[in-house]
Amino acid sequence: MKLISDRYSILNKLGQGGSGITYAAVDKKTGEQVAIKALSLTGLDDWKKIELFEREAKILQQLNHPAIPKYIDYFQVETASEVYFYIVQELAPGQSLAHLISQGWQPDEQTVKDLAQRVLEILVYLQQLTPPVIHRDIKPNNIIYQPDTGKLFLVDFGAVQDTYHHTVMGSTVVGTYGYMSPEQFRGGATLSTDLYGLGSTLLFLLTGKSPAELPQKKLKIKFRNTVQIEPSFANWIDKLIEPNVKQRFPKAEAALLVLQEKKSLKDFHYELIVKPRYSSIKIGQIDEQLIIDIPPPYQRKRVNSVFYFWAGWGVLSMLNRLAILVSVFWLGKIYLIIWFANIFLTTKKDSGYKLFEYLLLLLFVLAIASGNILSIPSFSLALIAIDFVLELFFKHNFIQQLLFTTQILFEGDRLTVAKKVIQHWHQESFRYKAVKISLPKVFLTSQETAWLQAEIEEFRASLSNHCLQSEKL
Repeated sequence: MKLISDRYSILNKLGQGGSGITYAAVDKKTGEQVAIKALSLTGLDDWKKIELFEREAKILQQLNHPAIPKYIDYFQVETASEVYFYIVQELAPGQSLAHLISQGWQPDEQTVKDLAQRVLEILVYLQQLTPPVIHRDIKPNNIIYQPDTGKLFLVDFGAVQDTYHHTVMGSTVVGTYGYMSPEQFRGGATLSTDLYGLGSTLLFLLTGKSPAELPQKKLKIKFRNTVQIEPSFANWIDKLIEPNVKQRFPKAEAALLVLQEKKSLKDFHYELIVKPRYSSIKIGQIDEQLIIDIPPPYQRKRVNSVFYFWAGWGVLSMLNRLAILVSVFWLGKIYLIIWFANIFLTTKKDSGYKLFEYLLLLLFVLAIASGNILSIPSFSLALIAIDFVLELFFKHNFIQQLLFTTQILFEGDRLTVAKKVIQHWHQESFRYKAVKISLPKVFLTSQETAWLQAEIEEFRASLSNHCLQSEKL
């Protein structure tokens, strides 16, 4: 009988997965049976598994739930030829759902509902932690159950993700085929990711087949012809296994409330917001960057009605400056040059912007002092006064947005709004957590605005907890 760390006597092998081999053992110190997971560095094909293993140990120390086996120990053993990492937990009594089904167990619909509720209660606990914990590998092998006592345990947190470290895996895919949500194939995970795994597990219990063996259409598992269950329960499962994360329940608590009939499924019906066909706006996402490119209005097929007001005002303002150039030759010429430079070469965050503003004010003072102000038509003066007031509120951005491309970049916890002016990008950057995010006034239609806000909110949801916690570290 193998003895580990002079304390744990191995009894038998319980299972093997991507995150290590799990054994049943006896703790000589207490005499109790434990589960001990081992990860060997020999032949390790992915060094990131060490990070996952260490993260699993760290998170298990923080968990305290009766349906999650308690953490006991974490240590490393080095020999002349081997290096092993070990995690020790309480041994969960019972068999995995996968093993029970393989032995002929066939749960009825009510039992499946009860199991779903028990797992959801665990997920609610995990998602209410700070930061929330995402298991990422909900499947029959990781749910231990005793049909005679009704005891249930969630095990194997080897794929776990917390929002402190959600980027450690990079593009590495974590999960089990058949139970992985579509976003996991892209290396991502949200609070509703575990709901997809739960829904797939319930289908396995109801059909006895892996979800990968069931028919699919557009990534959606089609199971209704395979099982006979209440329509309301089928609709609920359908919501869990939506391939589009936006169409799923947002978190475990919502799914639990509907299952318990405390809320209606209709309360969580979301109209799918998609990009309007006419829109030429482009969105791209690279790791933690969300990039939105908004062409100027004259290059877009549709704009909102406000565009026509600002376009008309922009033309009128331009003609007014030309009138000043004619009326007050040398002062007008300098004024016009500075005004154009202010529009095309600066943004309101640039140091040059204030300089140009002071120069424009100085020119007005010189015009008044020289008497040339009298040669400027009163209509032009009125327009300049209105223009000045508008610039106090809107600066010159509205003209830039009429003429140039606007780019919005979310990167980590920062938001950058940039305009491509004369082949140069002028940027305004700030921490987006500290301000309310609103789209720049770039004459978007209501459909474009709704679509972009949905995309931004989805992106922010995946990063917000990480950003808030990182700031505290």
